[in-house]
Amino acid sequence: MNDIQSPTNIRDQIQFNSTHYGDRTWLISPETSHSVSFREVEETVLKIGQTLLDSGIKPGSSIAIASPNSTASCLMFMAIVSAGFVAVPLNLVAGTSILAYTIDHAEVQLIFVAEECRELINSAIKDKKNEINTVLLDPITGPDLNVIPKVDNKSSIEDKSPASNDVALLMYTSGTTGKPKGVMLTHANLLAAGRFISTGHEIDEKDKGPLRNCHGNHRFSEHFNHSQ
Repeated sequence: MNDIQSPTNIRDQIQFNSTHYGDRTWLISPETSHSVSFREVEETVLKIGQTLLDSGIKPGSSIAIASPNSTASCLMFMAIVSAGFVAVPLNLVAGTSILAYTIDHAEVQLIFVAEECRELINSAIKDKKNEINTVLLDPITGPDLNVIPKVDNKSSIEDKSPASNDVALLMYTSGTTGKPKGVMLTHANLLAAGRFISTGHEIDEKDKGPLRNCHGNHRFSEHFNHSQ
């Protein structure tokens, strides 16, 4: 797939940029100053994504992230969507009841949780009829993949990429005026948003910028937008 000219999903965009811009920096952590290259992104995403597929969770299922901004949470998002799952970032200031509703409504199958968010998430899922597994997500070293169960799986993350119209991200409103509303964004949506930001602000590989919660997912795509 190294001949990809115009990636139509996040997985292919990751591979395209790893091939053409592998040594360039994708992300720098302000807390640790640790940087991650495009090549390291692909290697990490493939490893985590394959582990998710090997867990037996059906592609298209929702997998949530409960973590403050970090290098690991960014890579976790990329791995989830690249493997064909739907990423659900949880609003950590929404409160237990709103979180419980969101997790239930999105039919979340697995939650990656930062240590500081464990108590909050455990409170949100304690009354769920169906058990929801949680996996510790360290902000620097990433998820503890060893605790994720494995089933007999013959599919490989490298065999098939998600379709452009597959849902990649499920975002929820805050729920201040009622129950949170879910917004579905496809791979095409995320790539288009990233390309629009890049071209509209004339951003290129020499520029650096912060990732904020409200624009983070679009900026994730923007960072992969070197194919133009």
